[in-house]
Amino acid sequence: MGNTLLLGRSTDKGASYQTTSVSSVTPLQARPTAYRATVYPAAAAGADGSLVVAWADGRNAGHGNDILASRSLNNGASWSAPLVVNSDSGAADQLMPAVTVGSDGAVTVAWLDTRNDPARVNYDVYMARTTPGAGLGFSFGTNQRVTSVASNPNNDPQLQGSLIGDYFAIGAGAGLVYPVWTDTRNNNEDIYLAPVSVSSPPNN
Repeated sequence: MGNTLLLGRSTDKGASYQTTSVSSVTPLQARPTAYRATVYPAAAAGADGSLVVAWADGRNAGHGNDILASRSLNNGASWSAPLVVNSDSGAADQLMPAVTVGSDGAVTVAWLDTRNDPARVNYDVYMARTTPGAGLGFSFGTNQRVTSVASNPNNDPQLQGSLIGDYFAIGAGAGLVYPVWTDTRNNNEDIYLAPVSVSSPPNN
């Protein structure tokens, strides 16, 4: 609805839905790349019933597009003020968020990130986590680079990276999270997965 991110929730098996507002959203700032990107959100639910939504947003003019996240502890009736998940200080673009909640209650967000390329074309995958444990504050720790090699979205001779971000995802397991992304280091679009240990506190 306009520039508002909404949640629809049903308690009667889809016969009806109640709608609540998660946050206002700002369309993405101009980018030097041509692949499809938008503010569409990713969502996850915790075992404690908490809900988390993450999305790309262009509200911070001059800082590039950022990843924002918000959480609800009351079944989506109200939401926390959006937090910026990425911690870079430049004008890089952060796009294509994926989010998961582990059994420990920690929220992990992973995303496409151009901070290592001054031209804002080549991208890496970064992630950040909240502190595990019920009742702790909703804040994200240090941004962690997941990829060892950056990808050029224009390396695919067939699609030229037009759908580069459609295959970003993340899952959580015991002591691990599993970011999944589209990778072009082999001059085509491959799907990569990297198990990342999260057994230590995320703010270290």
